[in-house]
Amino acid sequence: MHLRRDFSLQTRFGSDSLFVTTSPKYKGSLTVAYLSGQVACDQLEQIDITNLPSQAARLAATSKDSVACARHFNCIVRCFFQDVVGYDRKHQRPHARGGIFGHVKAFIAGFETQGDGTLNFHSMLWLYGMAGGRLQLENLQKNDAYKAAFLALADSVQFHSAPLPTEATCPTCFEEPGTVLAVELSSLAFTRAAGRTVAPVTARCVTCKSEFGHSDLIEASLWKGVSELLGDDSAVDFEKELRPVVNLPPASWKSLPIGKIFATDPEVRRRELAEAVITTYLVVHYNLHLWQLCESCFKKSKRTHGVSVGACRYC
Repeated sequence: MHLRRDFSLQTRFGSDSLFVTTSPKYKGSLTVAYLSGQVACDQLEQIDITNLPSQAARLAATSKDSVACARHFNCIVRCFFQDVVGYDRKHQRPHARGGIFGHVKAFIAGFETQGDGTLNFHSMLWLYGMAGGRLQLENLQKNDAYKAAFLALADSVQFHSAPLPTEATCPTCFEEPGTVLAVELSSLAFTRAAGRTVAPVTARCVTCKSEFGHSDLIEASLWKGVSELLGDDSAVDFEKELRPVVNLPPASWKSLPIGKIFATDPEVRRRELAEAVITTYLVVHYNLHLWQLCESCFKKSKRTHGVSVGACRYC
């Protein structure tokens, strides 16, 4: 059914403008635990760091109530198309304000379960003003005005850096910090090699030769930011300070030391730094590196160019 609809949409509108995969994390979710009735409060916003259920309790609640998981997933789907995509499903038209990708004229989504039974969906979006195929896009980009608009759209929805600045100096050099340079990735960096336990090397210090993975330098900046906000203490565990923001609703962040700084600190610079730290941590937490995706995301095809293991199909 979905395949026939997909072909009919491509016949009418041409190649899709965007392919978006959404995989909500609801195993151990506080929201799902609340929907299942396992949280002792009337409203989700009443939960803070003092009465946050343990991870074990949240995992138990979400594993026992598949209906609560489905309700949460349905809410995520509605929010995605309503707020992110900006499409009015009731009246079958885009909102006047559009979405983060622009104004959508059509979309289709297919739902499936992963190996552990959790739901996810893949969606194809067709945007107003976008080309209907690669050849048409190449012809349109010969127009300087269209090319500039296309690049502006791409830059507005895709970022290659986190809000918290990452220094280009080595965090492990003790005397004089060395310069960190990016390492050119091989095709194996985009694969899921059997038995791999560490991320592929993406940067290397020219002085001490230390190697860093995709999030190591960002985590060093997080540690520095948390230390500056909560005290210059080498024992600061930024994971302990920031992990609750993943589970708590934003209204309850003020129960955390760093959340209180973000919400109420009189100094603008400290509020902005706290916002950058929280946002960066959430980006690192939710934006999984390619090799960390599930096995079904890695396929062998004609486009893997002889790679012995499956390459990520979203590259």
